[in-house]
Amino acid sequence: METLSYEENEKKIGLLTLKGGSGNPLSPQMVHELDKTLKEIVESPPQVLILHGGEGKIFSGGFSLPHIFDWNRSQINDFFTSFTKSVKNLITLPCPTISAVNGHAIAAGFILSLGTDLRIVRTGKLKLGFSEVDLGIGVPYGTQVLFSSRTSDQVALRYAMMAELFDPETSKAIGYADFLAENPLTSAIDLAHDIIKKPGFGVQTTKLFHAQKIAKNFKEAEDLSMEKFLDSWFSPEAQQGIKDLAEKLSKK
Repeated sequence: METLSYEENEKKIGLLTLKGGSGNPLSPQMVHELDKTLKEIVESPPQVLILHGGEGKIFSGGFSLPHIFDWNRSQINDFFTSFTKSVKNLITLPCPTISAVNGHAIAAGFILSLGTDLRIVRTGKLKLGFSEVDLGIGVPYGTQVLFSSRTSDQVALRYAMMAELFDPETSKAIGYADFLAENPLTSAIDLAHDIIKKPGFGVQTTKLFHAQKIAKNFKEAEDLSMEKFLDSWFSPEAQQGIKDLAEKLSKK
């Protein structure tokens, strides 16, 4: 089963939709398909790319722990490295990008949404942010750097360090959400049309200047912090928390 889909309309607005089932967990298959699809998009980019969580109430709940909870250090390292490469490729796509956050975006799902230039978040009862430290896992430095590039250093530190999830209104106040909407996909398509109307390559060029700096800082921070992150992942406390949560998710 494909875990995501990609299509372009007649205006060359690309829609990349997560289709991972309940909760849109980032499984090894989805991470592989994301890497492959983004590489194909780079070769023939749309005018605007929209990343969407599909029809459910969850944009993505993060990594699929039932798939990876018992992996060894080398396997986890390869998996996380593949995911962060995809996030970096999303950041540097040579076209404007928008996340249409239709529901809860937690942990790695939240990180994925940070890879786009802009974010439109659905109004209502949904939660956003990092949950890692409540399992005993550190939030990687690169992730914090990426979050701070969309908000501020202190906001990134506070929400990452405290595993404090926030609502749409707070997400707008701290800078994560650029816009709030009842239907983020419809609003994202409208925004894409507004971008397309602008002349020449002004939007694309402006985006790339900013994206190149963010991607460079993100990669350097990820490289610097990966071993420490893995140490936290494989601590006894985190391993127990990961196992318990994986078992809980497997029963759903």
